[in-house]
Amino acid sequence: MGDVFYFGCVETAGHYMHNTHLRSVHEVGDMPWGPYGQDGKLPPQGGPQVEGQAMLHHKDGWTALSFWDRSVDTRGGCNSNFFFRGTYEFAEVVALARTAFPKVWARFQFDVVPYKGDASFKEKADLILADHAEAEKRRAEGGEKIHLVGCPRCGAEFEYEEGT
Repeated sequence: MGDVFYFGCVETAGHYMHNTHLRSVHEVGDMPWGPYGQDGKLPPQGGPQVEGQAMLHHKDGWTALSFWDRSVDTRGGCNSNFFFRGTYEFAEVVALARTAFPKVWARFQFDVVPYKGDASFKEKADLILADHAEAEKRRAEGGEKIHLVGCPRCGAEFEYEEGT
């Protein structure tokens, strides 16, 4: 099975990218999140780190399923991420992840369900979206630049300096 990856812990603490044989890999081709840059950025943000509440991401022809997971490493911030070339809906990518990584999936003592969010998360996301629109407007006008990281709408990461 090509163009399939798991980023997270396998048997011991430490988050790494793995192939379907659970061997650590450093090359992920054109997978848009790269081999390391997604650590802790793709599960639900801005609230408690509830295991199994999952976010589904689509970017550049790839799908990511991401959630907080302390089934190996019990510290906060531990997460599991499954990456598949193609665009899949939630139930499809869960089935693919179960099939591609049965040893990983077998250790979960929680259900993996779509993250529904809460009012505070939605409010934060709405503010980020408004900032995103403003950043795009300012960039198009060639005016001042702002700092914004992790737009929930498109996954874009902006890093601008104020007033330049």
